[in-house]
Amino acid sequence: EIPVIDGSASCFVNMLLDAGIETQCGSVRVIRINQALEVRGKESIISVEPYDGFKITYTIDFPNPFIGIQTKTCEISPLVYMDEIAHARTFCLFEEVEYLWKMGLSKGGSLENAVVFAQDRILNERLRYEDEPVRHKMLDLLGDIIFLGHPLLGHIKVYRGGHGLHAKFVKAVLSQPERWTYLT
Repeated sequence: EIPVIDGSASCFVNMLLDAGIETQCGSVRVIRINQALEVRGKESIISVEPYDGFKITYTIDFPNPFIGIQTKTCEISPLVYMDEIAHARTFCLFEEVEYLWKMGLSKGGSLENAVVFAQDRILNERLRYEDEPVRHKMLDLLGDIIFLGHPLLGHIKVYRGGHGLHAKFVKAVLSQPERWTYLT
């Protein structure tokens, strides 16, 4: 993730919309999941199952009273992405930031480009969505699965995921072509 701008993808969406969208000729190869696949981490799971569309169900669980357990399900489309996902900022726990600062790291991080959750309050003025953390995790997943190289048809379900788990998932999908087919 690039720790600049406001910690979301909204400025990139706005730049693309300002540049304009053009329909292109040609076909797009899509990965259609035919058989479920699951990848586990130490305390996390990501799976995909057949689905005639692209849906994500994401659950996070953080030991913070302002985050806690959040689950969101979205049928992903360009409009849903722009309205419900792209504006969600990256976030962290204040305890993690304190540690990073002591280590001389995260010098570019600020309340301008991340939401910071302490145990007794949210350091930023306000959240953009009541469930902004889980929406940002969905944004992370969408960015990470780009490495599949093709759009995906399926329902991805994630419990306590992150970039590392998302990367393992991409590798697992690509290494098991018997579980999917290309559609044009």
